[in-house]
Amino acid sequence: MDTSTSRAIIYKTCNNCKLEKSTALFNKDKGGRFGVRGICKDCQKVVNRERYLANREKRLAKQKEYYQQNREKAIEYARQWRKDNPEKCKEYHEVYAEKYPEKERLRHFNKAKKYREEKPELVKEWDRRWRENHPEKVALKNQKRRAKYSEFLVTEKDIRKIYSSQCVACGTYERITLDHIVPLSRGGNHSLGNLQPLCFSCNSSKGNKLMSEWNVVRSNHLT
Repeated sequence: MDTSTSRAIIYKTCNNCKLEKSTALFNKDKGGRFGVRGICKDCQKVVNRERYLANREKRLAKQKEYYQQNREKAIEYARQWRKDNPEKCKEYHEVYAEKYPEKERLRHFNKAKKYREEKPELVKEWDRRWRENHPEKVALKNQKRRAKYSEFLVTEKDIRKIYSSQCVACGTYERITLDHIVPLSRGGNHSLGNLQPLCFSCNSSKGNKLMSEWNVVRSNHLT
């Protein structure tokens, strides 16, 4: 090593923990010995924490007063900070959500509720597009609802297979939907044996008819 260009490591004893550490482990202070503070960073964190807890109520009251007097400025500062520190923001929310899961769920619920109340048309449009783009998830959600009243269970793999099949009536692969061969309203079960792929058009035409009834209607229509 070229000692002429290397920087010697200076050690200093912390006034608090009495351990000898490199000055790199101390916060800088122009007025301190070796240009650093008298206590190391680890001890400083403990001191800062104790000081915060001892004056927590006063600090919170002061922060609240500042926020009320400078609300717009504070909001803009927080918004800009989140924009400039996305990773820190993400890490903070992950830690908070893990530590306070119920509060986090309640926060998201209230946020979503407020958004739905203020922008109902946008939410309705978003929900419509989501359902069109995720038919398998919609079907699975409906299945879970029906499963409460049924002993049968259709897996997500079964649903995906049906959606990738062709319509049993017209043969198309476009806009496939799940159809109950025997409609639920007429006593049919939500089970794999009672499900078939029908395109949106054919499913709408079939309605709550049995296949035999619908075939008669289709034959009369064709003739």
